[in-house]
Amino acid sequence: MLIAFVCSITLVPAALALLDPPGEAAPVGFGFLAPLDDFLQRHRIAVIIATIGLTLAGTPLLLHLPFDFNPINLQNPNSPAVVTYRQVQNDPETSASDAELLASSLDQADTTAKRLAALPKVSRAITMSTYVPDDQDKKIQTLKSTAVRLRPVLNSQQQPAPTDKDIVASIKQAASALSAAAGKQTGADGDAARNVAALLDRLASADAGTR
Repeated sequence: MLIAFVCSITLVPAALALLDPPGEAAPVGFGFLAPLDDFLQRHRIAVIIATIGLTLAGTPLLLHLPFDFNPINLQNPNSPAVVTYRQVQNDPETSASDAELLASSLDQADTTAKRLAALPKVSRAITMSTYVPDDQDKKIQTLKSTAVRLRPVLNSQQQPAPTDKDIVASIKQAASALSAAAGKQTGADGDAARNVAALLDRLASADAGTR
């Protein structure tokens, strides 16, 4: 804008003076403002001085002129997009006003975060240390003592494989349980239970190779 203004008061008048273009074929502008143009032509010096004086007189008021640099305030505050954005901005976990800094070490990062957290405009400053729980040494000792008690239970020796005698005893026990469950019931369920019990008895009485 400054470059355009400078060109309009220097380059454009100089080009018009050098090129001397022909006048307009018809009057341009607003005819009812012609008296104002004549007034400005006759009193141009006074108008310029008055304009400069008013500008200088109003310059101190610029200190009290607020400036809003947030383009969101130009939008409709009740629109869904702006309302959602405001909600997100108010949540420190999802705020879009985050800044990231790189440090050469964790100690330096913690020092910088502590210094930034003391600033009034900073909500919080986090580093990798933020995600490490407190009292780590005490908790590690608790875990070690617990591990001593749980290790025998978690690392217990496996039971030996069952012998053929154990297998036969389990089969006979299952056959007896089915026979007891079937009892004197009639129908498909009772017949199926007695049939399976008989097959298990035959399997228990067979040789080890058959089983």
